Amino acid sequence: MNIRQINLALAVAMIDSAKESSPLVKAKKVLKQFQNEIGRFRGLIIEAGEHLSPVFESQRAQMNFDHCTISIELITNRRNQQQYISGIKLRENFPTG
Repeated sequence: MNIRQINLALAVAMIDSAKESSPLVKAKKVLKQFQNEIGRFRGLIIEAGEHLSPVFESQRAQMNFDHCTISIELITNRRNQQQYISGIKLRENFPTG
């Protein structure tokens, strides 16, 4: 799995479409091109948010695939519901057993 190439594709997509759609939807679309490497989509977990200020909230989302897990840190403007990405981490899932 070429983690560097996947991270680059995610970063470029997030920069190109800052206001286009939800960062999670955009990330899932970008990752479809790497389906042979990362496997099938297994689910999404969104952790409870943490208030950064009266307007901004921090959240962490985890997208699970057969061969990797992608953690995305989001900052949400609660006034207009716009989301920004503050970090992306890709981790390979190693077979167990």
